[in-house]
Amino acid sequence: MPKWHRRRILENTAQGRELAKSRGVRFGRKPKLSSLEERKVLERVARGEASAQFAGIYGVSGSTIYRLTKRAAHGHAGNPDPRLRQ
Repeated sequence: MPKWHRRRILENTAQGRELAKSRGVRFGRKPKLSSLEERKVLERVARGEASAQFAGIYGVSGSTIYRLTKRAAHGHAGNPDPRLRQ
């Protein structure tokens, strides 16, 4: 494939991604927990419950709970999707 053709494909792809972003399309994997579930999990953690006790209730691992609490500690909780880039 000629270099100019590949470059054109990359330009078109980048343009399409930017258009999709401007329309609010989310990229990547769906979050395992809804924002309501995230709030409930953070409340339980704040009450001192061990994540291993309730992680199974939400169908996630303790690692997922840990990442959520870590993100909340850095002020990123409540974001609809922290992977979104502005």
